[in-house]
Amino acid sequence: MISSIIYSRWEKLVDTIKNEYSNSKDTVIVGIAACKSTNTYISYNSLNEKKLYIEFDAGVLDSYRLPKLTGLRFETAHVDMINKNKKYLIISSIETSITEEAFEAFSASVVSAIEDIENEKDVLQKIDAVVTEYSDFFNPEKEKAFSHQEEQGLFGELCFLQDLIIRKGESAVYCWSGPQKNKFDFVFKTNKAVEIKTTSNQTQLIVQISNENQLCDEGLDELYLNVYVIETNPSGKNLLSIVNEIIQLLPSYQMTKVFKEKLVEYGFNYKKAEPKFLFKIIRSHVFLVGSDFPKIVKSDINPAISEVKYKVNLTGIREKTIEYANI
Repeated sequence: MISSIIYSRWEKLVDTIKNEYSNSKDTVIVGIAACKSTNTYISYNSLNEKKLYIEFDAGVLDSYRLPKLTGLRFETAHVDMINKNKKYLIISSIETSITEEAFEAFSASVVSAIEDIENEKDVLQKIDAVVTEYSDFFNPEKEKAFSHQEEQGLFGELCFLQDLIIRKGESAVYCWSGPQKNKFDFVFKTNKAVEIKTTSNQTQLIVQISNENQLCDEGLDELYLNVYVIETNPSGKNLLSIVNEIIQLLPSYQMTKVFKEKLVEYGFNYKKAEPKFLFKIIRSHVFLVGSDFPKIVKSDINPAISEVKYKVNLTGIREKTIEYANI
């Protein structure tokens, strides 16, 4: 949920500049997250300059090779108004082609990625990994092409989000955590979560589980598995169709902006995308992932084993209705 906090901080910071510093060029800096090994900050001013600051001990950045990413500037400097004894990796937008949604989404991705890292040098490696993930998105000459499976997976998450907004209102957008590659696709303040799976198999209800954490309900009050059976159908919808339908359900500009930022985090460029497939939901199935649900969790396997992937045949397993009023 940290990305939702970051989006909220950006919103408040921009409002502060517009309401209190509209006639000044002063830059306002606010903290956004205390990660395990570093602190992070964002800044904004009336010139619409946005920056992300990542804090390091003196010397850590001395041998760091600054990344290069179209539309962004990377630099290192001391920032006395934060902490003169620290040094900061400062990332800012330098081109109007980088929308505010894209920059805020990038900042959310970076902070989410480094939140639990305990070593500052590992933080730098993780930042480099996020830069690589965004390289195609920010490069005007390159466009990441989603595979059929990737389009289908995003379509499933958007279908659930659309239904959730209808049932619970536009703030449900904040619960969509799939773009941050979170453990679960939807996480709620009630300590409940929903994982979305899609399958095109209409004869057997079999789903692919990506890792040993995906169905681990430890620490949750409830974990649901929502499976959509989907077919590619010329009378169906593509990703842009359902994106536009969701935008129509969001009355406020701010929540529309957050939704677009999450699409950017997911890697879906809603402004340039040309989806290839039309999908139609045939039916959906919902299961409560409890102690008796067939799954592999981390505590079940030898710590020397990694990259656990498996399939679950859900045929015959008792289904459960999600109580939307209680999530």
